[in-house]
Amino acid sequence: MEYRYWYIDTYLWLQLTGAVKTDADGLPTAVVGISQDVTERRQAAEALKRSEERFFAAFHANPSAIAISTIDEGRYIDVNESWLKLFGYEREECIGRTDIELRIWDSYRNRREALFKNYKVQGGIRNLEFTGQTRTGKAIYGLLSIEIIELESKPYFLTMVQDLTERKRAEEQTLELALERERLNALTDFIDTMSHDFKTPLAIINNSLYLLEHLTDPMRQRDKLELIKSQTLFLDKMIHDILTISRLNADLPRQREQVDLNAILQSIVERLRPAIEAKSLDVELILDSGIPRVYGSVDDLSRALINLIENAITYTMPEGRIIVRTYAMDNEVSVEVDDTGIGMTETDLRQVFKRFYRAENARLSNSKGTGLGLAIVKRIVEIPGGRVDVKSTLGEGSTFVIHLPVVETLV
Repeated sequence: MEYRYWYIDTYLWLQLTGAVKTDADGLPTAVVGISQDVTERRQAAEALKRSEERFFAAFHANPSAIAISTIDEGRYIDVNESWLKLFGYEREECIGRTDIELRIWDSYRNRREALFKNYKVQGGIRNLEFTGQTRTGKAIYGLLSIEIIELESKPYFLTMVQDLTERKRAEEQTLELALERERLNALTDFIDTMSHDFKTPLAIINNSLYLLEHLTDPMRQRDKLELIKSQTLFLDKMIHDILTISRLNADLPRQREQVDLNAILQSIVERLRPAIEAKSLDVELILDSGIPRVYGSVDDLSRALINLIENAITYTMPEGRIIVRTYAMDNEVSVEVDDTGIGMTETDLRQVFKRFYRAENARLSNSKGTGLGLAIVKRIVEIPGGRVDVKSTLGEGSTFVIHLPVVETLV
């Protein structure tokens, strides 16, 4: 039994434990008791009670979403109003259930279990990015913090979620606006570039058509017809390149299969034989017959290789040399196109894969180009997980190397 009494200027708490002493006949003869001062224990218990009352008052009034759950199963013993408002549940729906049963984590169950398993190692969870969902399935973004607290001498998880959903959506909208501005700027640049690039061949065609109406010399008429034909072919190539780069950037589905690069290269060189012979070029194929096949679109990879070899032919002086070789290394198959052409500057090398970019010495030459060929090469090679490298010395030549993963690595 515990009771209190007034002592000098304060109350003291005593715990009385006693027993009745009896004689041989069972009659009580005396009472033996022990009195123990338990004032400090009672004061500590009352202080703990007041502390817990203050805690729960702050808990329920806190604007952050807070929940208390058991450590062994994660069952909620209490949630505050902010938690209910954030996740859209009634209190009676939460108490005694877990966040997985309520589908608060849902798709993130494995991640949640890993968090709690590693809690002791981490020594608490502070401001971890959290993705959950409400009762209606609406996504929630926030910062998650977890601590262990003690209530009535038992440990519990105290989980706090700082809701950042609106901020996250605002950031996404800001990013989307920035991307939209970037797309509009790119479209404006594209239109400006295309307007300029189309004007020149169209002007040549219009001028040639006008002269054809007034020329009587068959030789001069034939020259103008050839000029119209060449400009028409250039426009056709430009339109084809524009459609190709647009399709590649749109990630439209393409049939993919195992591709024999050696066979494609041999076919390309034979196809371009007239252009090679017209400039008396020495083109050498050094093909490793043991290279594995790669995975991709035959048409797209053929287009990339044609662009590289055509560039080498175009920008290599007559009687120059071009070497095309294949080899395999580190789960990659590589195709190298090395020429003794006009080469590029360091400035050109940094921009050569940009759309519509043409190196300065290429623009000064008499050759025509759309400025899309290498951009197409880069995009085609990147789709199956490859990359393209280039090195060049002005006046000495260039070397382009594409690296593609072999089929076995694409499981």
